Amino acid sequence: IPNSTPSGQVSIFTGLSLALLLSVSGGAPQAHAGQFVKANNADTLNLATSWTNNAVPGADDIVQWDNTITDPNNATDILGANAAWGGIKILNPAGPVTISAGSTLTLGAGGIDLSGATADLTLASDITLPDYTVQTWNVPAGRTLSLSGAFTRSGGAALNFNGDGLINITAGTASSVLGYGLVNGTDVAALDASLNVSTVNAVIGYIPNP
Repeated sequence: IPNSTPSGQVSIFTGLSLALLLSVSGGAPQAHAGQFVKANNADTLNLATSWTNNAVPGADDIVQWDNTITDPNNATDILGANAAWGGIKILNPAGPVTISAGSTLTLGAGGIDLSGATADLTLASDITLPDYTVQTWNVPAGRTLSLSGAFTRSGGAALNFNGDGLINITAGTASSVLGYGLVNGTDVAALDASLNVSTVNAVIGYIPNP
């Protein structure tokens, strides 16, 4: 189990591998699976009016923030209720995207994609990974993904941190994330003194039991 060292880093253990698992998505979408684009308003994300589709995304759907958001204030949002999405994609909204604290987001196999983003993403809501979901979080150089809510993993779920961007994880969340996280597809996952995921050639912790 990851332990804090005096320097503030998470202790490192070598020689462990993360098993590949089948990805499945749980729950039924409220509309047929697809892409849901955030509308240029501050409506809570559990309302159909918050999305250009005029429907609420479900467990198979990818939600997207793009240049539809022309007011930076509308890039800060609240779930409004527990939600299940297939994945999150950030493109080019007018400001950094924040999902504020409150409620729990169950995030499916689509993971988090900032590969084409011009804005950063902060997830302050609680996050759960569904059973046996293997997902990738793409954070390229120059972009930041911040996690500050409670983080829980259902049985067999795993993460791959992909890219050279900054992934910042609060202290209380770190041990629950990094124990089954890879960086760029290799046995690499550690936390530096600033609580950022770093790419050192070792793996921390072990895969927790479900």
